[in-house]
Amino acid sequence: MVGFLMFFILSSDTVFLSEEKAYEMAMSESPMVRAENFNVLSAYYNKKSAFSSFLPQISFSTSYTRLSLVQSMKTFSLDSLVMTPSGAFIPMGHYETIPFSQKDNYDLGLSINQTLFTFGKLLASYKSASWNLKGERLKDTITKGYMGITIRELYTQTLLAKAYYDLMVKIDSQLEEVYHITKDKYESGTATEIDLLQAKLAYMRQKNSILTAKNAYIQSISMLKVMLNLSPSTEVVLKDTIKPLVLDMDTVKTLNLDIKVTDYTLKSLLYQKKTLDRLMLPNLFSAFSYKYQKPFGMENEWKGYWALTLGLSWNLFDGGKSVSQAKSLNAKIKSLSVLRNMQKNERDMDILMKKRDVIAQEEAYKLSLENEKLAEKLYNASKTQYEEGYLSYSDFSNIIINYHTSLVETLKSIADLKIKQLEFIKYAKGYILESSSNSSMQQGMNMQEQGSNQNVNQGNSNMKKGGF
Repeated sequence: MVGFLMFFILSSDTVFLSEEKAYEMAMSESPMVRAENFNVLSAYYNKKSAFSSFLPQISFSTSYTRLSLVQSMKTFSLDSLVMTPSGAFIPMGHYETIPFSQKDNYDLGLSINQTLFTFGKLLASYKSASWNLKGERLKDTITKGYMGITIRELYTQTLLAKAYYDLMVKIDSQLEEVYHITKDKYESGTATEIDLLQAKLAYMRQKNSILTAKNAYIQSISMLKVMLNLSPSTEVVLKDTIKPLVLDMDTVKTLNLDIKVTDYTLKSLLYQKKTLDRLMLPNLFSAFSYKYQKPFGMENEWKGYWALTLGLSWNLFDGGKSVSQAKSLNAKIKSLSVLRNMQKNERDMDILMKKRDVIAQEEAYKLSLENEKLAEKLYNASKTQYEEGYLSYSDFSNIIINYHTSLVETLKSIADLKIKQLEFIKYAKGYILESSSNSSMQQGMNMQEQGSNQNVNQGNSNMKKGGF
């Protein structure tokens, strides 16, 4: 039991990450996806709010008022007339005090208001909110698709960084072996001191390449943790190897979801304009109210009354505000329509270019595999000849450089092919976001990709600069 608990404690901060698990975590943990879910929720309640205008508006009110002073009026009340001996009548009576209110005042009220006719203003507002909700739901789909592609690209780049680091370690062991072979040859007199120094220099320079590759891999893992909302202290272990997608581009359906979002936005704006165009038209409404209060008039008792109203409200002049707003919105609609047409043409061209990129990279990948096989065969044969003294170190070092360069190029070619395939899917589906936060994220991804490629290219450059 204690051993199990220790294992759980030690392994609780370690995540064994496959590409599919990274995708699932991005869908549930990504701040961008969660934020878009709230945008959909907001648009949903905006639609419900617009629909509520069609329903009767019911309100209830109650109040209690305590008066410190109650004003009153004195009146004379005649009881009888008394005749005097002279024949005159003298009125006999008493005074009464009539209060205008009571110290304790209670009031209960119920009102019901119903809009009857607005020349379509309410309907236009409701349809605008409906199209906005459709647009937000589509944005949610795009965001998830975008995040799915982005996390797969980042995972591939991290795999590339790890594979490159592993390759640098492998090359280090090969260079160490060549150094020891050269050292043995030098001690036996079949290699010069210059050959030995060159072999040692190549071996020592590879140590720096290992450190650079390791740092690039650590940075890639850190970027992956940020995207998956993982703690910086979490240990991430990658489970996959780089493999290109099995992709038939002719069967990938072009959805253009980002363009559909623009269409939905245009429709929402058109209904907003209809609302503004009809803002100066009259509204027909009805209202019913009921009051139940004490005191009622001059009587200190509970009584109630009701009132039914049929009314017409008409905003005759607002200083031209609604007209100006309608014209401003119309200009925005025209601007968005022009950009939408450009967006469609641009997206068609993007898809065509991404498809060409994939085709070109597929050919490059095939060539890199063939070159690697040839370079490996040449390396193995040359190594034997160098050990037996039939090949000079100068010729052998060039063969080593070509072999290691082909290994790096094949590794990079695989990752490039998969990323270009993912880019094609992203543009074909329309998983394109234009907000500033997404642009910043994409910029970070581009920097990460450039860093990985720079490390790989730097490795190639170091080999070709005469490290041997």
